[in-house]
Amino acid sequence: MDMSQYRELFVSESRNHLATLNELIVQLEDNVSDRAVINEMFRHAHSLKGMAATMQFDAVTALAHRMEDLLGRVRSDEFPFCPALADLL
Repeated sequence: MDMSQYRELFVSESRNHLATLNELIVQLEDNVSDRAVINEMFRHAHSLKGMAATMQFDAVTALAHRMEDLLGRVRSDEFPFCPALADLL
């Protein structure tokens, strides 16, 4: 299936997800235990991963999956949110 017709929509929606993720990272730096922000960040990474997979953008899918995995570990208290993680994300 030719997905090129959806490329502009993918780019637009991806930019929105990334902009929101950046805003949420700044919020989380002010309150690292804010579960609502952590959960929202996870959802944006998950959405980005799904959209990229649908478009068959394997590199973006893999990167978003890694982001989702890291945020999942933060959600489960396995890994603390810290400035280095904020910079990485």
